[in-house]
Amino acid sequence: MGRQAAEIVVHGMLVVVVIALLVQLPVNRSPTARFGFWLLGLCYATVLPPLYWLLFPTRAGDGFRDGWALLSVERWSAMTWHGHALGMVLPELFALVGVALFLRDLVPLVWDAATLRLPRPSELPLALLTAAERARLAVGAAMPRLLIQDTSGVVLVCRGLRRPVIVVSTAVVAALEPDELVAALAHEMCHATRRDPLLGLLLMIVRGGFIFSPGVQIAARALVSEMEGRADERAARGVGDARLVAGSLRKLADGPAPSTSGWERLQRRAIERRCAHLLAPSVACGVPPCSLIATAVGLALLLLFTVV
Repeated sequence: MGRQAAEIVVHGMLVVVVIALLVQLPVNRSPTARFGFWLLGLCYATVLPPLYWLLFPTRAGDGFRDGWALLSVERWSAMTWHGHALGMVLPELFALVGVALFLRDLVPLVWDAATLRLPRPSELPLALLTAAERARLAVGAAMPRLLIQDTSGVVLVCRGLRRPVIVVSTAVVAALEPDELVAALAHEMCHATRRDPLLGLLLMIVRGGFIFSPGVQIAARALVSEMEGRADERAARGVGDARLVAGSLRKLADGPAPSTSGWERLQRRAIERRCAHLLAPSVACGVPPCSLIATAVGLALLLLFTVV
């Protein structure tokens, strides 16, 4: 692995460690705040390394590495693993992790896109139309296009890049109570309002460009998670009861026939974490400006003085 690629890997891991610690602080607990920090981390992990190579070419010299660098992977080269310098083995191992994380999300995404068949426009049930209107008013969104899918499976998703479409299965309409259906639709309308499907695609493109950087992969995956949290949070404020959003999440996660597979159990744990956060005492939304600025400056200095 070349030095520049290795530096992107190391910088990405440092960014992830710092941001992961900061988002645990109570002041940064809201999904909106965490989204801001992870977005900063993703930008730094992708933009700062080439910017530093352009603006500070002396960082590549031995003088900077020996006299100024706070962290230098070169100093790990004295340690070896099976005859290889540890300073170069670690970035390569991290790169394999990055590839695995990217493929772990890309393969299901490609499969879903290949097998997706949007239902043909058909008459919407009155219960869905009523709930959609209530959800629209609750979150102050324009009414998106709705499609109903006649299936026993759980389908409730916002799709579409230019004109988001909310696809709902008949099983979802039947499984949720009227107020829970309003909460679930409000969640999807929040995704549509923020153009989250388009943002998700852009994140996958960035991940593909930095496939070897586990830091980029982790930061992008965290952003997707916080997008869900932001939609939960806004929907709960709109309908006025976080318990309705949490209840709809749990019912949809269980589905008509709960699975005991390891993958399904992991998904249900993720839902439970979202519900626990949603039902916790409310916190202020938004990113504390002083915290974000301090993080931006501190991270920029740390990465400037970290070389490979």
